[in-house]
Amino acid sequence: MIVSILLMMAAVGTFLLLSTLVSLYPGTGTVVRGPGDRAVQATGGACARVGPISGYGFGYWWDCDATLRDGDGGTRVVRVGPSVLSPDDLGRTVEIRESCRDGDCEYGRAANQWLEGLLLAVGKLGWFLMVILGGSAVVAVVRAVLGAPRYLRLHGRLFPRKADGSAG
Repeated sequence: MIVSILLMMAAVGTFLLLSTLVSLYPGTGTVVRGPGDRAVQATGGACARVGPISGYGFGYWWDCDATLRDGDGGTRVVRVGPSVLSPDDLGRTVEIRESCRDGDCEYGRAANQWLEGLLLAVGKLGWFLMVILGGSAVVAVVRAVLGAPRYLRLHGRLFPRKADGSAG
């Protein structure tokens, strides 16, 4: 049972570490440039401080309201974070990036595209590691709850061996 707790803690720690790395990146987080990633004018509004541990990872971040102006003159208010805007931007108009896919929009500052690709690769590797750690924790819990004999019988039923001894 201790092993499963340690594995779960490692999975949560990995999630928070990856969230921190992603939150440090100032861009929108979308690697593809084009019609979905465009510059918009944002006027900073009220901000709330988030942290020290949150969905953004470790550290303190700002979630701020922003009034966005489109090229066609329309305005809308959105919530942006982590720290795309800060209380220093209250009432100021700044240019930020907007990337919308299927009606879901992400906001950020202009950033290096190569850094975005590196961030994407690290994120994919991190999600793979979290799945492995979380799955291992589930197996450890099932093994601890069932006990070794029942676990081995369950394993034998789920993964039967052929007559020649190979799995399959």
